[in-house]
Amino acid sequence: MLIVDRLEGEYAVCENSDTLEYKKLPKVMLPRGVQEGDCIIIEKGVYKIDGVLTLQRRKMIQSKLNDLYN
Repeated sequence: MLIVDRLEGEYAVCENSDTLEYKKLPKVMLPRGVQEGDCIIIEKGVYKIDGVLTLQRRKMIQSKLNDLYN
């Protein structure tokens, strides 16, 4: 799984969740509307946003931020 770390011009910088390595992917290879924090999976050679994993990660991160600041 890849996690979109940031968008830079025509590229998305993604972190591989297994190796923790970063790679730049052309945004044209990714689904339209991809955003920072989206979880990307590859199915049959096509990059897709995993909405369930993305939502789970966003909730977990928000919970950690709430714990930190409250």
